[in-house]
Amino acid sequence: MGKFKKVFSIVLFSTLLVSCEEVETCSDSFLADKENLEEQFIQLHKSDSTKEQSELFFVSLSEFLKKHEDKLCEHDGEELNVHAKIKDFIASQKTQEKEILYTPEVVYGQDNRIDVDLHPNQKLREYDRSVATQIEKKYIDANFFIDAPTIKESWNLCPSERFLAQMNPGNCTGFLVEEDLIATAGHCMTSLETCEDFYWAFDFKDSTTQFDSSQIYRCKEIEKQVLDHSTMLDYALVRLDRPVVDRKPLRVRTSGRVSSGTPLAVIGNPTGLPLKIADGAQVRDGNNDIYFKANLDTFGGNSGSPVINTDTGIVEGILVRGETDYRYVNKDGLFCREVYTCADDGCDGEEVTRITQVDGITQDELLSYEDFISKLFKNPSDREELSFVFGMDVVKQGDYAVSSVDFLSICLVHIYKQGLEKEWIDQREGKCDDTLKVEIYNLFNELSY
Repeated sequence: MGKFKKVFSIVLFSTLLVSCEEVETCSDSFLADKENLEEQFIQLHKSDSTKEQSELFFVSLSEFLKKHEDKLCEHDGEELNVHAKIKDFIASQKTQEKEILYTPEVVYGQDNRIDVDLHPNQKLREYDRSVATQIEKKYIDANFFIDAPTIKESWNLCPSERFLAQMNPGNCTGFLVEEDLIATAGHCMTSLETCEDFYWAFDFKDSTTQFDSSQIYRCKEIEKQVLDHSTMLDYALVRLDRPVVDRKPLRVRTSGRVSSGTPLAVIGNPTGLPLKIADGAQVRDGNNDIYFKANLDTFGGNSGSPVINTDTGIVEGILVRGETDYRYVNKDGLFCREVYTCADDGCDGEEVTRITQVDGITQDELLSYEDFISKLFKNPSDREELSFVFGMDVVKQGDYAVSSVDFLSICLVHIYKQGLEKEWIDQREGKCDDTLKVEIYNLFNELSY
């Protein structure tokens, strides 16, 4: 959590309460609320002030203004018009909001967050089954019912914001990389307490009010945790209390690095909400060896989310950091939060730990599409080792694998009709090489499925 910077002037805050009109004496209730507000403000300037204190201060401001309306009264010879002065004061602070440090992240351009069941991309909808929500145990009772506030209640969101009625018990996100191993952000699993105090829950959706016991897993141990402030490397591997059944680990990049401009999607729990898919993003800056930057629509709670290459279906990294989530605004006297927005090419970008920097994931080595094709057709005797079934995430040849999406979409889409008839169609702009097309077609005809 970030510390609240000294963006306010205590002198200004005190003097802004002074007016010059003749009015009635201030009530005891008004003065008590005013004193409480000033005390909270002073606490913000102490060295150990927290994000929670800053949140409480703005909530108190909003409640104060609603309660006292356009209060104008006199106290000790001073005339106070708190309502008007505070509104002007907060408006003057908007240019300094970047001084307040919050956890990730922000919306770039259009808000692309969509509930997982409503997203049009079937493959991404399938991937969400392998994504888990980290939920503090206090929000789930003995029968696995969820008892948590809505995001409107817990974050004081403005009435115009999205998902207001949805609960937000999530703390972070994680995803399966082995049958009993979850990858997440390092700052999400920092101690034995975070291992013991949280569940990992699958299928947390907007409609979820109760989990089945088969969807709830406990942290057995933190296999590995890295949070290096010098290199900014941030990841953790969590060993679950048992293997996860009926869900496949997501495929991860095992070598090389993603290119700038590559299209991306993220699956996770923005601000602790039920699972959302946000696509329409891309790699903006891939120069750093430890992490890359992207214009993903992510928030606190997305930390640990898988960032997926939508061309290949492969996980490129773990969402770990980003821009400000929300900002406080004054809407007709109501101080509330709204989503912070940037242009698609604006702000600093969300930061994603490269999955190739995560030590401890055991998966088959992935070859590039070009290397795989070269190996496949230079070694005809190995063709029988090629195993591909429609719907699988990877094509394997011996000890090597390549994304099936990558393998097929660059040239052809192999469509099954009732599991028997084969049809090949051109997928991308421009035609595939006819020789290669015939050779691949013949290869698949030779294989038994």
